[in-house]
Amino acid sequence: MGYAHGAWESYRAFLAQSPVVGTGVTVLLVVSLTITWAHFEQMLNRNPSEPPLVKYYVPFIGSMIEFGINPIEFIRKHQRVHGNFFTFLMFGRRMTVCADIDGNDFVFNAKHSSVTAEDAYNSLTKPAFGEGVVYDVPNAVLMEQKRMVKAGLSIENFRKYIPVIVQEVNQYLDKHWTQSTGTVDLFQSISEMIILTASHTLLGPEIRSKMHEGVADLYHTLDSCFTPIHFLFEWLPLPSYYA
Repeated sequence: MGYAHGAWESYRAFLAQSPVVGTGVTVLLVVSLTITWAHFEQMLNRNPSEPPLVKYYVPFIGSMIEFGINPIEFIRKHQRVHGNFFTFLMFGRRMTVCADIDGNDFVFNAKHSSVTAEDAYNSLTKPAFGEGVVYDVPNAVLMEQKRMVKAGLSIENFRKYIPVIVQEVNQYLDKHWTQSTGTVDLFQSISEMIILTASHTLLGPEIRSKMHEGVADLYHTLDSCFTPIHFLFEWLPLPSYYA
């Protein structure tokens, strides 16, 4: 104890004599301790039965910066090294990548006890929709909601939707694109047409009669609420949480 105290006093005296060099040494010590901590953390948590872990140098932060700069390149890079299944640390969360055909087969054909959509999407949708909605419900309720939607997405119904879609598009063009010259915001127009055709085909003419093009702007606002930061922090005082 006395030796440690003496070493600390010597270091303080060194900082007082040479603050610039002392600050550099302090930064170097912090960086070295951080990298050492991350190394031992990965050694202690290594599990041969789990996907390989992408090496990181900063505890808790992990690979978040590299992943955030270019997610696609990050996944491709480590897929070449580790294969179709690997895990990386991102702000304290272990994120497992399942890529290629093998990864798709695992995700889409996995049992609910192994992979759950609720766990994957709850933190993304809950801040936007609130509690007890969509993925923030028991799996049985979620499956019931999916069955209600699935009934309208059959091949037979798709064939019936074709004339309805044609009708909606023609009505939209007659209303908004009557001039032979000029420019049009194609993204905005297609977004509006999708809202009108989807409401008519999937929800019925009664709901369609209450819809208007402005609903596309509301959907755009809602879509903007789904941001990756929700995965890391479930509640923050940001506009995307309270749209």
